[in-house]
Amino acid sequence: MDVPATEPGAILKLGVLLGLYLVLRLIKKHAYVYVIVWWGSTILHELTHWLIGFLLGAKPAQMDLVPRRDPQSGALILGSVSFNNLRWWNKLPVATAPLLLLPFGFWLFLKSLPYPLISLNTLLLDLAVLQCVEGFWPSGTDWRHARTSIYALLGIVAFGALFLIWVRSNSLT
Repeated sequence: MDVPATEPGAILKLGVLLGLYLVLRLIKKHAYVYVIVWWGSTILHELTHWLIGFLLGAKPAQMDLVPRRDPQSGALILGSVSFNNLRWWNKLPVATAPLLLLPFGFWLFLKSLPYPLISLNTLLLDLAVLQCVEGFWPSGTDWRHARTSIYALLGIVAFGALFLIWVRSNSLT
């Protein structure tokens, strides 16, 4: 089976997609327009947190998709999900769940290849791809949650390695 991404048309489509992405990124300085254009990425980003949290028992409690300013920092918060059972063992996958949007976006890109370069289907698929690309990176808050979980997991791995070394050294004598 031939991989469609190796066709020259795929490279041209990728170039068009990149150009469209750069044009849409130019509006970042206009906060309200930015929020409207990229609202789909916010929905996808928060849905991945919610879905992985649900699957791992983190008990999603509330999803907020209404953009607002953080009262302390003044930063624009596009969305959030709160959980009732976020623990050290499920924090990492829940926090980094939006990374799943990148392979999904790549799959959508591959789905768009059979369509003509300029068509409504291509435009809609390209916009969906761009929403995935824009929403896939975890936020600073997401990375802070992930970091605390990583420390716990590294501690467990270190303890396990030391235990195995101890067992092995005792079994050799």
